[in-house]
Amino acid sequence: MQSGKRPYLPAMLWPAMKEQAVRHLLSQEWVIIYLDLPSALTRDIARQELRLAVTELLSRTFNLPPSKIRLISQAGKRVTVQMPEKEFAVSFSHESGLSAAAIHLHTNIAIDIVCFPKTTLFSQWVETSRLYLGQIKTDMILEKPSDLQMSLFARHWTILESSCKYAGIPLQEYSEDFSDALLLKIRQANQYLIHLPAPYIGSIITGEPALPHSDN
Repeated sequence: MQSGKRPYLPAMLWPAMKEQAVRHLLSQEWVIIYLDLPSALTRDIARQELRLAVTELLSRTFNLPPSKIRLISQAGKRVTVQMPEKEFAVSFSHESGLSAAAIHLHTNIAIDIVCFPKTTLFSQWVETSRLYLGQIKTDMILEKPSDLQMSLFARHWTILESSCKYAGIPLQEYSEDFSDALLLKIRQANQYLIHLPAPYIGSIITGEPALPHSDN
Protein backbone atom coordinates (compact mmCIF):
# COMPACT_ATOMS: atom_id res chain seq x y z
CA MET A 1 0.00 0.00 0.00
CA GLN A 2 1.24 3.45 -0.83
CA SER A 3 2.43 5.78 1.90
CA GLY A 4 3.28 9.47 2.06
CA LYS A 5 1.68 11.96 -0.30
CA ARG A 6 -1.19 10.36 -2.18
CA PRO A 7 -1.59 10.96 -5.92
CA TYR A 8 -4.76 12.24 -7.59
CA LEU A 9 -6.99 10.64 -10.21
CA PRO A 10 -9.34 12.56 -12.53
CA ALA A 11 -13.11 12.22 -12.23
CA MET A 12 -15.39 13.04 -15.16
CA LEU A 13 -18.73 14.81 -14.85
CA TRP A 14 -21.56 12.80 -16.41
CA PRO A 15 -23.17 13.43 -18.87
CA ALA A 16 -21.17 16.57 -19.78
CA MET A 17 -17.95 14.55 -20.23
CA LYS A 18 -19.46 11.30 -21.47
CA GLU A 19 -17.32 11.11 -24.63
CA GLN A 20 -14.14 11.71 -22.60
CA ALA A 21 -15.25 9.02 -20.14
CA VAL A 22 -15.80 6.51 -22.94
CA ARG A 23 -12.39 7.23 -24.45
CA HIS A 24 -10.73 7.02 -21.05
CA LEU A 25 -12.30 3.65 -20.25
CA LEU A 26 -11.31 2.29 -23.67
CA SER A 27 -7.71 3.46 -23.45
CA GLN A 28 -6.98 3.15 -19.70
CA GLU A 29 -9.39 0.33 -18.79
CA TRP A 30 -10.63 2.25 -15.73
CA VAL A 31 -12.68 5.40 -15.21
CA ILE A 32 -14.29 7.52 -12.50
CA ILE A 33 -17.50 9.41 -13.21
CA TYR A 34 -19.68 11.59 -11.02
CA LEU A 35 -23.18 13.07 -11.27
CA ASP A 36 -24.10 16.53 -10.02
CA LEU A 37 -27.57 15.91 -8.56
CA PRO A 38 -30.14 18.00 -6.68
CA SER A 39 -29.34 17.83 -2.97
CA ALA A 40 -32.99 17.07 -2.20
CA LEU A 41 -32.88 13.87 -4.27
CA THR A 42 -33.42 10.71 -2.23
CA ARG A 43 -30.60 8.15 -1.94
CA ASP A 44 -32.67 5.57 -3.86
CA ILE A 45 -33.20 7.91 -6.81
CA ALA A 46 -29.51 8.89 -6.78
CA ARG A 47 -28.59 5.19 -6.92
CA GLN A 48 -30.89 4.68 -9.90
CA GLU A 49 -29.44 7.69 -11.73
CA LEU A 50 -25.88 6.48 -11.16
CA ARG A 51 -26.66 2.93 -12.28
CA LEU A 52 -28.28 4.28 -15.44
CA ALA A 53 -25.20 6.43 -16.11
CA VAL A 54 -22.84 3.47 -15.66
CA THR A 55 -25.02 1.31 -17.90
CA GLU A 56 -24.99 3.96 -20.64
CA LEU A 57 -21.23 4.40 -20.29
CA LEU A 58 -20.62 0.68 -20.71
CA SER A 59 -23.14 0.46 -23.53
CA ARG A 60 -21.32 3.20 -25.45
CA THR A 61 -17.87 1.83 -24.65
CA PHE A 62 -18.52 -1.76 -25.69
CA ASN A 63 -21.21 -1.12 -28.32
CA LEU A 64 -23.74 -3.26 -26.48
CA PRO A 65 -27.47 -2.78 -25.88
CA PRO A 66 -28.25 -1.90 -22.24
CA SER A 67 -30.16 -5.17 -21.92
CA LYS A 68 -26.83 -7.04 -22.20
CA ILE A 69 -25.36 -5.21 -19.21
CA ARG A 70 -26.23 -6.36 -15.70
CA LEU A 71 -25.21 -4.66 -12.46
CA ILE A 72 -25.39 -7.28 -9.72
CA SER A 73 -25.69 -6.06 -6.14
CA GLN A 74 -25.38 -8.27 -3.07
CA ALA A 75 -25.61 -7.07 0.50
CA GLY A 76 -22.17 -6.52 1.97
CA LYS A 77 -20.40 -7.15 -1.34
CA ARG A 78 -19.14 -5.00 -4.20
CA VAL A 79 -21.30 -4.43 -7.27
CA THR A 80 -20.32 -6.68 -10.17
CA VAL A 81 -20.88 -5.88 -13.84
CA GLN A 82 -21.81 -8.85 -16.00
CA MET A 83 -21.65 -8.58 -19.78
CA PRO A 84 -21.14 -11.16 -22.55
CA GLU A 85 -17.69 -12.67 -21.92
CA LYS A 86 -16.84 -9.95 -19.34
CA GLU A 87 -17.21 -9.55 -15.59
CA PHE A 88 -15.55 -6.81 -13.54
CA ALA A 89 -15.85 -4.52 -10.54
CA VAL A 90 -17.69 -1.25 -10.10
CA SER A 91 -17.93 0.76 -6.90
CA PHE A 92 -20.51 3.42 -5.99
CA SER A 93 -20.57 6.21 -3.43
CA HIS A 94 -23.21 8.82 -2.68
CA GLU A 95 -23.35 12.14 -0.86
CA SER A 96 -26.09 14.75 -0.90
CA GLY A 97 -25.75 16.51 -4.28
CA LEU A 98 -23.14 14.19 -5.81
CA SER A 99 -22.87 10.50 -6.71
CA ALA A 100 -19.75 8.80 -8.07
CA ALA A 101 -18.78 5.49 -9.64
CA ALA A 102 -15.39 3.88 -10.21
CA ILE A 103 -14.92 1.13 -12.79
CA HIS A 104 -11.89 -1.09 -13.38
CA LEU A 105 -11.96 -3.81 -16.03
CA HIS A 106 -9.26 -6.01 -14.48
CA THR A 107 -8.93 -5.53 -10.71
CA ASN A 108 -10.85 -4.75 -7.55
CA ILE A 109 -11.69 -1.07 -7.00
CA ALA A 110 -13.46 0.86 -4.25
CA ILE A 111 -14.53 4.50 -4.00
CA ASP A 112 -15.79 6.70 -1.20
CA ILE A 113 -16.81 10.35 -1.26
CA VAL A 114 -17.80 12.66 1.57
CA CYS A 115 -18.91 16.22 2.17
CA PHE A 116 -18.99 17.50 5.73
CA PRO A 117 -21.16 20.62 6.17
CA LYS A 118 -19.33 23.77 7.25
CA THR A 119 -21.65 23.79 10.24
CA THR A 120 -20.14 20.53 11.54
CA LEU A 121 -18.98 21.20 15.08
CA PHE A 122 -15.33 20.69 16.00
CA SER A 123 -16.36 18.35 18.81
CA GLN A 124 -18.45 16.22 16.41
CA TRP A 125 -15.78 15.37 13.88
CA VAL A 126 -13.05 15.01 16.50
CA GLU A 127 -15.12 12.49 18.44
CA THR A 128 -15.90 10.59 15.21
CA SER A 129 -12.20 10.62 14.34
CA ARG A 130 -11.23 9.20 17.73
CA LEU A 131 -13.85 6.47 17.44
CA TYR A 132 -12.99 5.32 13.92
CA LEU A 133 -9.48 6.56 13.06
CA GLY A 134 -7.98 6.14 16.52
CA GLN A 135 -6.29 8.54 18.91
CA ILE A 136 -2.88 8.59 17.19
CA LYS A 137 -4.25 9.61 13.78
CA THR A 138 -6.62 12.11 15.40
CA ASP A 139 -3.72 13.72 17.24
CA MET A 140 -1.81 13.97 13.93
CA ILE A 141 -4.78 15.78 12.37
CA LEU A 142 -5.06 18.16 15.32
CA GLU A 143 -1.39 19.12 14.92
CA LYS A 144 -2.22 20.72 11.55
CA PRO A 145 -3.49 24.32 11.14
CA SER A 146 -7.08 24.62 12.33
CA ASP A 147 -8.43 25.60 8.89
CA LEU A 148 -7.10 22.32 7.41
CA GLN A 149 -8.12 19.90 10.11
CA MET A 150 -11.65 18.97 9.08
CA SER A 151 -10.74 18.48 5.40
CA LEU A 152 -7.81 16.29 6.47
CA PHE A 153 -10.14 14.27 8.68
CA ALA A 154 -12.49 13.92 5.70
CA ARG A 155 -9.65 12.54 3.53
CA HIS A 156 -8.72 9.99 6.16
CA TRP A 157 -12.39 9.08 6.51
CA THR A 158 -12.78 8.36 2.79
CA ILE A 159 -9.58 6.32 2.82
CA LEU A 160 -10.97 4.24 5.70
CA GLU A 161 -14.37 3.76 4.04
CA SER A 162 -12.92 2.85 0.62
CA SER A 163 -10.44 0.48 2.26
CA CYS A 164 -13.28 -1.33 4.03
CA LYS A 165 -15.19 -1.61 0.74
CA TYR A 166 -12.10 -2.92 -1.04
CA ALA A 167 -11.42 -5.49 1.69
CA GLY A 168 -15.06 -6.52 2.07
CA ILE A 169 -14.94 -5.70 5.79
CA PRO A 170 -17.75 -3.75 7.49
CA LEU A 171 -16.73 -0.40 8.96
CA GLN A 172 -16.03 -0.70 12.68
CA GLU A 173 -14.81 1.50 15.48
CA TYR A 174 -11.04 1.62 15.77
CA SER A 175 -9.17 -1.18 17.46
CA GLU A 176 -5.69 -2.56 16.88
CA ASP A 177 -7.16 -5.90 15.79
CA PHE A 178 -9.48 -4.26 13.26
CA SER A 179 -6.72 -1.97 11.96
CA ASP A 180 -4.32 -4.89 11.55
CA ALA A 181 -6.94 -7.01 9.77
CA LEU A 182 -7.77 -4.17 7.37
CA LEU A 183 -4.11 -3.41 6.62
CA LEU A 184 -3.52 -7.08 5.88
CA LYS A 185 -6.35 -7.06 3.32
CA ILE A 186 -5.15 -3.93 1.51
CA ARG A 187 -1.37 -4.34 1.86
CA GLN A 188 -0.91 -4.77 -1.91
CA ALA A 189 -3.45 -2.09 -2.88
CA ASN A 190 -2.89 1.44 -4.18
CA GLN A 191 -4.49 4.55 -2.65
CA TYR A 192 -5.49 7.68 -4.58
CA LEU A 193 -7.34 10.91 -3.98
CA ILE A 194 -9.88 12.11 -6.54
CA HIS A 195 -10.25 15.49 -8.23
CA LEU A 196 -13.83 16.48 -7.31
CA PRO A 197 -15.58 19.85 -7.12
CA ALA A 198 -15.30 21.48 -3.69
CA PRO A 199 -16.43 20.79 -1.02
CA TYR A 200 -16.52 17.08 -1.94
CA ILE A 201 -13.57 14.86 -1.08
CA GLY A 202 -13.01 11.34 -2.36
CA SER A 203 -10.60 8.42 -2.31
CA ILE A 204 -10.01 5.32 -4.42
CA ILE A 205 -8.42 1.99 -3.51
CA THR A 206 -7.39 -0.35 -6.35
CA GLY A 207 -5.36 -3.48 -6.81
CA GLU A 208 -2.27 -3.72 -8.97
CA PRO A 209 -1.08 -2.31 -11.29
CA ALA A 210 -0.80 1.32 -10.21
CA LEU A 211 -2.90 3.78 -12.23
CA PRO A 212 -1.56 6.80 -14.15
CA HIS A 213 -2.08 9.86 -11.95
CA SER A 214 -1.11 13.41 -11.08
CA ASP A 215 0.41 14.59 -7.81
CA ASN A 216 -1.89 17.56 -7.18
